[in-house]
Amino acid sequence: MSQQHEPWLFSAIRKFHQRHERLKHTVHTAWRYPLPKWGRVVMGCVYFSIPVIGGYQVMQWAISKSHESIGKHGELLPEKRIQGIGDKRIKEDGTKER
Repeated sequence: MSQQHEPWLFSAIRKFHQRHERLKHTVHTAWRYPLPKWGRVVMGCVYFSIPVIGGYQVMQWAISKSHESIGKHGELLPEKRIQGIGDKRIKEDGTKER
């Protein structure tokens, strides 16, 4: 039987996977070194602060998008005055709805 060549994309993906597995093996075996107490504290701070800082950045991005769409104080809203607060709305006929 003749051997079929696999497409270059599949061979590139396979090669990347093999190299990645070799790197993971190296990181988790050859570079493994127990951290001292201060190193564990530092790593704990790093692992804690990355999601906090990332979440803050996402929140700031969302706030800026909100200001773009409705304005800083709601000046771009089509209806600026909303009657009622929460579940207390006023119907068109003037009666209150709960």
